[in-house]
Amino acid sequence: MRRFTTILTLLALTGALTASPALAEERGTNRPVRGTSTSTTTVNTGAGTGSVAGSGQLSHLGRFSFTNDITSFTVAGNTITFTLTAVLVAANGDEIHNTATGTGTLTASGSETTLVSTTVGGTGRFAGASGTTTTRISSVVVSIAAGSITTSDTERHEGSISY
Repeated sequence: MRRFTTILTLLALTGALTASPALAEERGTNRPVRGTSTSTTTVNTGAGTGSVAGSGQLSHLGRFSFTNDITSFTVAGNTITFTLTAVLVAANGDEIHNTATGTGTLTASGSETTLVSTTVGGTGRFAGASGTTTTRISSVVVSIAAGSITTSDTERHEGSISY
């Protein structure tokens, strides 16, 4: 009887251990992402490129900083479109890597844009991360000089990430 009980216990433990990963996959690791940030953007309108540097607070990162490399920027009438790559750095140094596309409208003082970012991996706990975040950006022009525009931006982020 003791041997039979030991075998049942081992079978139960084996079943529990093999079921855990299946249950985790079933529930998934999608986590909501919400937060705010501020940044400074500089765009070379002639070249259609630029850069962004900022920081803020974001769920699952805590305090974070980010840099964006604007790879394409165009203005057609009152509409702006752009693409970029981004690196978000969490408080502990782990990174999230994104690609993104944005569209917006010019306003009297700057622009209102929507950016849709796709997470394409990262480092540390974000290695292999995936997800999508939508960011609403309000920009105010700070300076215009020799084909370059600099803006002060506020962002509101909302989406999800799996890691």
